[in-house]
Amino acid sequence: MRFTSTAAILALASSVFAQTPGFDVISKPTKDEVIPAGSTYLIDWEPSSNWTGTVTIDLLGGPDQAGLQLLSAIAKSVDSAAGEYSWVVDKTIGKLKTYGIRISLDSDPTIFQYSFPFAIQSNSSSSSSSSDSTAAPTSTSTAATSPPPAPRPRPSPRRRRALPRPARPAPPLHWLD
Repeated sequence: MRFTSTAAILALASSVFAQTPGFDVISKPTKDEVIPAGSTYLIDWEPSSNWTGTVTIDLLGGPDQAGLQLLSAIAKSVDSAAGEYSWVVDKTIGKLKTYGIRISLDSDPTIFQYSFPFAIQSNSSSSSSSSDSTAAPTSTSTAATSPPPAPRPRPSPRRRRALPRPARPAPPLHWLD
């Protein structure tokens, strides 16, 4: 009896913290990609047909993938159907070892998706005396208030087309009654 209740609690906990299957699957950044600080980077995802509306794109950071924590919002109220967002990566970030992106549905933040972990190469020519905990939130809060750029046209292979409905069977023929 005790095993059953423990298993149920673990199943519930894992479902609460799990990503939402099929929701805005992030294709860029890729695993272990290095993004230069101070650059403009295109975050790319596959829009979901099951969940529509606006999303918030958050920057996560930490010592490793298991230690990622929310640093700040990169952008808010981005149309999920756009499938991409042009992120101006602040030149003062990149001091943490691992970064990640989280996209969450604005109307229901429990619907979300994580990116693969990636790195941000800090700009060696700029020196900053601020610590890791203050550098990232300050740098990305400006991006969160600016309007998102217009989406680029999507290539046709990425668009999903409705499948034709199967034909209805013909009524039986009565040859000679």
